Amino acid sequence: MTFDRMEVGTHLQIWRSCVTRTAIHNRYGALLVAAHFAELAGRKTTDLLASGDNSGARSTQAFRAEMERLQDGWMEDLKADARYEAALEGSGRRVNAGVLGACDLVSVMLCASMPFPFPVRAINREGDMEAMTITTVSDRVFKMSPWPFEGTRLKVHCEGRYLRSVRFPSVRAFREDLIRARVERVAFEFVRPGSV
Repeated sequence: MTFDRMEVGTHLQIWRSCVTRTAIHNRYGALLVAAHFAELAGRKTTDLLASGDNSGARSTQAFRAEMERLQDGWMEDLKADARYEAALEGSGRRVNAGVLGACDLVSVMLCASMPFPFPVRAINREGDMEAMTITTVSDRVFKMSPWPFEGTRLKVHCEGRYLRSVRFPSVRAFREDLIRARVERVAFEFVRPGSV
């Protein structure tokens, strides 16, 4: 079930647990993730209000406020560490947040097998937002223009589990199938336009 179809409380809990797990390893990373989800929650609130789901919209607004409080706390903690000075505010944080947002969108589009081409807004070397277009070369190979990396290719790997079905009679059945499912390594390759 995709985020736009699941129950609002479940969706928000998944986002919340992502922030909590990130915070265990890195507060700055958690700050960026919380900010990203707070921004997405703002959009989700608008969509929920438009569809007449006032209760879901209130829950989402409360979640956004929670994420903003967490960010404020981590900002205060990290200000004491000079190593974070350039990345907490201004262009440093904006660039890092932009990279996270672009990577999140690309991962969703790839993992959900969404149609291509699609534009991704990302921060260029000058610090300005720029539209980058991703087009299909083959099943797992894509061209990215303008090319944002050094070199001519970028290969990305992730692990997934192959489920026998897309519908399950219960959460328990889903979890059992997930545990038994074989692990598959999935690779996506991005290539610079004009490269062979």
